[in-house]
Amino acid sequence: MMHRSTALAAPEITGKEVLACAKAALNAPGYQLPVLPDMAIKLIELTRRPDTEIMHVVRLMEQDPLIAAKVLAVAQSAFFSRGARVTSLRDAVMRLGMEELGLLFFEITASVRIFRAPGFERYMGSLRRHSSMTAQLARLVCRQTSVMDEYAFMCALLHDVGIAAGAAAVGKGVPAEIAWPAILEVHGEIGAMLTQAWRLPADVTLVTQRHHSLGSDGFAHPVACAIAIAEWLASEQGFALDGETADARPEAELALLGVTESMLTQLGVDAAAIAQRMG
Repeated sequence: MMHRSTALAAPEITGKEVLACAKAALNAPGYQLPVLPDMAIKLIELTRRPDTEIMHVVRLMEQDPLIAAKVLAVAQSAFFSRGARVTSLRDAVMRLGMEELGLLFFEITASVRIFRAPGFERYMGSLRRHSSMTAQLARLVCRQTSVMDEYAFMCALLHDVGIAAGAAAVGKGVPAEIAWPAILEVHGEIGAMLTQAWRLPADVTLVTQRHHSLGSDGFAHPVACAIAIAEWLASEQGFALDGETADARPEAELALLGVTESMLTQLGVDAAAIAQRMG
């Protein structure tokens, strides 16, 4: 976890101070990065291989009992179980399907391992809900268009990871409600530093850093556009990030991806279904 410098003991904090604190933490001797869900990435790779056997996936999940328990809980939910009992990890894999399982595993692992910051529990709850909803919707947006969705789910799930890292850097030295606006101000830069440290693909870092600067300097990454649309759809369903101003309908991004009104209507229907499922 990141820890806030004792030099930042004032009751107020600026975005520049949050950024400096995060940089200092990342460069501190002995600092350990938040755990990237590399097991989840391995599982995603397995689920994309046509020759993967179910038991290979089950054995991988068995290495993390906490995550396995959460996967079972989701598979047993009314949406996935359809009234049938799910009593084993093998049943869960069969019920969810390989692709859905891989993404779910990544999402759960990120929630458990990354979106944590002592003193910011309420805000982290909002962040987890917003990030999960945005990730699922970004994948649907890409599937409605010609955008490859290989990294869409990962980019959308991690697009606000700089918020969690910034909050952890600040720690409990400044009240969460005071620090939150400053963290939001620089979360793109912190997220980019973190994804670079994780050695994720350059596209993930780029989208993480600039998902709020679409159109500036001609920047219009297609996955960033998909995330902007997904965030708007999420906010329409009550999954806006705590403290962020609700965006207007992203007309430019919709046009850039060729999203028609009929496509947007279907996305709205899908978003409502996902919102109901997530509760």
